[in-house]
Amino acid sequence: MKKLDIFKIIIIIFAILLSLWYLKPTFQFFSMSPEEKAKMDPYKLDRLKDKILNLGLDLQGGMHLVLEADMSKLKEKAEAEDVIDRAIEVIRNRIDQYGVSEPVIQKQGRTRIIVELPGLQDKQRAKELIGRTALLEFILLEDPELFSDLIDKIDMYLAKKAKPESTQNVSLTAQESKQTNAENDSLEDLTKMLEEEEAKTEELGGEKPFSSLLVSWGGDIYVSEENIPKVKKILADSIVKKLIPVRSQILWASKPEIIRDKNYYGLYLLKKEPELTGAGIADARAEIGSGASLQTANRPYVTFTLNSEGADIFDRVTRANINKRLAIVLDKKVYSAPTIRSRIPHGRGQITGNFTMNEAKDLAIVLRSGALPIPLKQIEERTIGPTLGRDSIRAGITAALFGMAVVIIFMMIYYKLSGVLANLALFLNVLFIMAVLAGFHATLTLPGIAGIILTIGMSIDANVLIFERIREELALGKTIRTAIDVGYSRAFRTILDANVTTFITAVVLYQFGTGPIRGFAVTLSIGILASMFTALIITRVIYDIITSRYTIKHLSI
Repeated sequence: MKKLDIFKIIIIIFAILLSLWYLKPTFQFFSMSPEEKAKMDPYKLDRLKDKILNLGLDLQGGMHLVLEADMSKLKEKAEAEDVIDRAIEVIRNRIDQYGVSEPVIQKQGRTRIIVELPGLQDKQRAKELIGRTALLEFILLEDPELFSDLIDKIDMYLAKKAKPESTQNVSLTAQESKQTNAENDSLEDLTKMLEEEEAKTEELGGEKPFSSLLVSWGGDIYVSEENIPKVKKILADSIVKKLIPVRSQILWASKPEIIRDKNYYGLYLLKKEPELTGAGIADARAEIGSGASLQTANRPYVTFTLNSEGADIFDRVTRANINKRLAIVLDKKVYSAPTIRSRIPHGRGQITGNFTMNEAKDLAIVLRSGALPIPLKQIEERTIGPTLGRDSIRAGITAALFGMAVVIIFMMIYYKLSGVLANLALFLNVLFIMAVLAGFHATLTLPGIAGIILTIGMSIDANVLIFERIREELALGKTIRTAIDVGYSRAFRTILDANVTTFITAVVLYQFGTGPIRGFAVTLSIGILASMFTALIITRVIYDIITSRYTIKHLSI
């Protein structure tokens, strides 16, 4: 046997063993039951997932979202493309930290972004994580007296505007707002105060149409959940908007406080301009509080660290505003409004609230990844269940197996033992395709399975060309050895031309296609290379081994 043939045999054996090694984690992972996966060490399971062939959205289920950017706030149209690219990068960072494997995030047209999240479990949480603008601001609260005066002015305007209607809501006068002491309030005191003020409301007969919808507790203003629509309607009035100082704004709390088994949302008057934004954040982490602080004891909260520039600004702001309140505002919702007791020189702080651990983790993720440069609204959502994915896998595998079975039977009947050789090349072709996909940690989709099925036909086509050439040479009376050599030599050019043109088509599909089209192009490209290797190298080496070791008078073809 020639040295070249020995070298080819070594390459073939190495390729087969390497393919089996790459596919082993995939076989191991998908053969495990959910119970076995749950019992497995999380670190080892993650390591195993990093080595497997991923299944796409259409095979394992998940979520498909189409987001559209609100371009109305852009000053120049030239900014649009840059803004979309930055939004895609922010979304990608958030999803990567969330832990979804092989997401698809791409631009569609000029203003839309497609997001595909295969294998996603908590869909609502993911939507909130992706769509949240995450504009973090640190804003000083206005003086309580200014807020009380504003409430009085709104009451006066509403009283003049229309006949006051009776209400059973809690009354709050400006003088009472000033006298409320945050340090001495307790839940029992509040309950008593609410009962007293409910009686006062009836006596007032609706003379305070705005403040009667409010509750003062702990130095802050609250609105019961059922009164929120009324308060929002009042604040949306064009005249009321003009009553609000130009350099101030009214914002709501992010989450309610539970008072007397009812939800009350905080209402804050803040300065309009922030002292610092989330651009100054270097890191953010979700943590569980210890018993050292009653505010965070055994509760999730978020710690953040500012970069050097942000730390300098924070130091200056806290030093100049001791005993004033600084609100931590995310997407125009107040998460907390602590009082500045002393300067904070090192740029470290925390965001507290009624968080669950998942909410704290998601908040930390969006703070680390940065704010979206433009608001995004969801215009389409499709959820594919795992059952549909399993049905797709079953249908794809059935189609592939049925196609292979028909081809195998045909090749064995028509080409006899040479057909068996072609079938062996076919199996190795599929093995190499799957191994390459697993080795590159690629994602297999339904179009990808279609590409594999097409490759099965192309692989057999190459062998058919070779066998027909060999038959022609044998018909001319040439020896078996010569017929094989000439057959492979003459078929090579035809096979190469056909595969090169198909490969170029696959490259074009990958370059200009999206999602599923790219999946088809990838598997088709790998299949073309694998089919040429199996048809031109592997089958030829097997023929060479047989003809060099045995004296063959008749070739079964």
